[in-house]
Amino acid sequence: MKQLLFDCDGVLVDSEIIAAHKMVEFVGEIGNPITLEYYLNNCTGRTFSGILKEMEAKNEVELPSNYLGILSDRVEAAFKKELKAVAGMEGVVERFGSIAAVVSNSDPEQIDSALQISKLNQHIKGPLFSASLVDFPKPAPDVYLNAMQELRAVPEKSWTVEDSISGATSAKAAGLNVIGFLGGKHIVEGHADKLLEVGVDLVASDANELKLMLQELSF
Repeated sequence: MKQLLFDCDGVLVDSEIIAAHKMVEFVGEIGNPITLEYYLNNCTGRTFSGILKEMEAKNEVELPSNYLGILSDRVEAAFKKELKAVAGMEGVVERFGSIAAVVSNSDPEQIDSALQISKLNQHIKGPLFSASLVDFPKPAPDVYLNAMQELRAVPEKSWTVEDSISGATSAKAAGLNVIGFLGGKHIVEGHADKLLEVGVDLVASDANELKLMLQELSF
């Protein structure tokens, strides 16, 4: 059986740019001033804990004991005020959401919240798969392998939509076909080339182009 899947952050909802601003702010407060451009080029698609633990290992920051709670509270507050679906994505999920699953590095509660705030939950009826429930997050293939097993889907016949290098790497390592997506506000110049370098099969510049691709793939 073939299966259609979507990443959540940066594909369904325009959350990556909001999270990036909050992360840059927080990292500066704890000792490592970085630019938004640096974050978007090097950190998008990875977990907050993974990014910050790496900085700590390099002695670039000193993490407070409750660092994830502080950062998560700030991001969640910003989402409630600012989060929207990626431009045009409501039309995509209205057409394909009933048959699609969601595969994300975010916690299940964060995925649910993002879909509710953006109102995409009205159209997405498939299961949600979180990397928090497997051993290793993206870019490891674990969350996709788990999704394929639970859905009884064939990776080589299945397609997922990913915006980040981390997500695309994860999906390709699990054997899936990948559409690289450039429709989020966080996408920087040259990102399409980076996605192609890690092996994505197609690249969609926006939601309208993505919708046409999925129709051509007979979903």
